[in-house]
Amino acid sequence: MTITLSLLAGLALFWVLAYVGARLWIWTAAFLAFFVGLPTLICGWYFYNVATPMYATKSEFLIIANDGGGSSGMGGPLSGTQFAPNQD
Repeated sequence: MTITLSLLAGLALFWVLAYVGARLWIWTAAFLAFFVGLPTLICGWYFYNVATPMYATKSEFLIIANDGGGSSGMGGPLSGTQFAPNQD
């Protein structure tokens, strides 16, 4: 249904432009600039300058300190975690 309506609208626009004359080209360009171009520019500005910073996130890693001891053997990579062997 939408394709049919757009095709009819396109044919009607072509007919009007073909038979009315060149002056209508100016009015058509002004109409498209006002009702299509201007809202597109406003929406583009809004999404770029207002909406994007509103939903932007910032993430970073912070390493506070090194635990300092790399023990030898297999316990080295696990030291400082709950999986490290007990040092009783």
